[in-house]
Amino acid sequence: MSSYLLIVKSELPGAVAGFLSSDESGSWYLDGRLLLLITSVCIVFPLALLPKIGFLGYTSSLSFFFMVYFALVVMIKKWSIPCPLPLNSAMETLQVSNSTGDCKAKLFHLSKESVYAIPTMAFSFLCHTSVLPIYCELRSPSKSRMQNVTVTGIGLSFLIYFISALFGYLTFY
Repeated sequence: MSSYLLIVKSELPGAVAGFLSSDESGSWYLDGRLLLLITSVCIVFPLALLPKIGFLGYTSSLSFFFMVYFALVVMIKKWSIPCPLPLNSAMETLQVSNSTGDCKAKLFHLSKESVYAIPTMAFSFLCHTSVLPIYCELRSPSKSRMQNVTVTGIGLSFLIYFISALFGYLTFY
């Protein structure tokens, strides 16, 4: 939860500024700390007060559809962003490659930035704390029903994140 709120604090002001056409840098709605507080009080706190987690299925479905939308946008951008990426300067046109070499995908690439992917991958599979409450809220709790819920949930999440990662890499190298 802390990492999600840190993302809200650092990225939400930029997203709000992107939606607004005005150039007001000192506005209250562009302050990350205030947006973090509003998000925590208006969204996170009410969801945390729910007596059962069954209602969170609606918010999970909404976030899954947002992720599907994101994956579709990344897939569409794969064919609309040229490689190498042309940047127009006032004096000259520069050709900047999207990749480290020739706009071709590499099967495996290690760099010092690769280390940052490990905590993200490890964190993405920390859903074990939700298993018992989900099991308790099944209509007829059984091992096979819980197995179906688990395989469906993790399978759909893996598929949509894999598509996003694959086309994100193929778009921006």
